[in-house]
Amino acid sequence: MKTAFPFLAAIAMLLANPLLIKRAKFQVGSWIARAGSGSAVPDRSVPDYLAPQQVLVYVEYAADIAQIVPSIALIGVGVIAGMPSDTSPSTAAAITLAVVLALVLVDTMLLAVSPQQYLRRKVLGLSAVPFVGVVANLIAMATMLSIS
Repeated sequence: MKTAFPFLAAIAMLLANPLLIKRAKFQVGSWIARAGSGSAVPDRSVPDYLAPQQVLVYVEYAADIAQIVPSIALIGVGVIAGMPSDTSPSTAAAITLAVVLALVLVDTMLLAVSPQQYLRRKVLGLSAVPFVGVVANLIAMATMLSIS
């Protein structure tokens, strides 16, 4: 169980993502509505990219971007924690370097995609970061459990 814990923690965090985003979008939407009710600016003069619906899309996108680091880093932590105690420090350093490179690569790729394009496709109610994170953690956990 000790070997599986970092992976299970990451999976639980990623599966909670839709609920947390729903709560954040509700709160931001409430703040926008409260601020808008006291505004003297007519709704039709607000640019499309600042419309409340678009702002809520940005909230979901930003939340997913923020989850890249923990979802990938916890895989690395789980792999290193599950390795035999006689594993060389250079192996652990190589895994750490691979995790850092994966973080930079995934973060760069997702930041190059617009929020609207990124959120177009969801699987089982999960956007790309949480879905891929769950699958990657399940694979890593199964691999580590099979070699321990």
